Amino acid sequence: MRRAVCALMLIFTSGCANIPIATMLKFSGFDENDFAQLDASQIRTKLEVSTPYMLNLEDTRLALSTDSIEGLRKYDFPLELLSEEARMSEAGFFSSERSYTEYTFKISDEGIDNFRVIQDTLKKKVETEYSFSVSAAIHEPPDKGKALILSIHLELNDSEEFVTLIDEYNLEYLADDE
Repeated sequence: MRRAVCALMLIFTSGCANIPIATMLKFSGFDENDFAQLDASQIRTKLEVSTPYMLNLEDTRLALSTDSIEGLRKYDFPLELLSEEARMSEAGFFSSERSYTEYTFKISDEGIDNFRVIQDTLKKKVETEYSFSVSAAIHEPPDKGKALILSIHLELNDSEEFVTLIDEYNLEYLADDE
């Protein structure tokens, strides 16, 4: 598990500089035992999408893939919307004020069941590699040359605050010329 988290962090770091160093440090020691102790009913994820773009809620989910001697398996964690709020970011020294929509989700009952299956698998101590993903679809892609700004936050339990996984990543839509 530790290798998977480190590999994930390396991929994100090489791909973009939008992962806060504090996040990398927080999860650097995260391992199978930490994962086994999580209560899936307390996990929350928050996605912030710049206006005017809207998430396709049905296609927003967490997922985990495992690869072991038992084969490759994918576990899906469908999400339930808890809140959707229009917000304004604060202007900073290098950035201007921007409007966005903040979506807060919890893992659905089906996702909680899948989460428990993974936790049971961890107890078997089988050598396994893990790959986590957050997928989110939007209703309409940005016009060519326009950007969508995305932030992703994760809360592992009620006693901690959200941790920023991706901070204001600029997704520019590059359509083929027609």
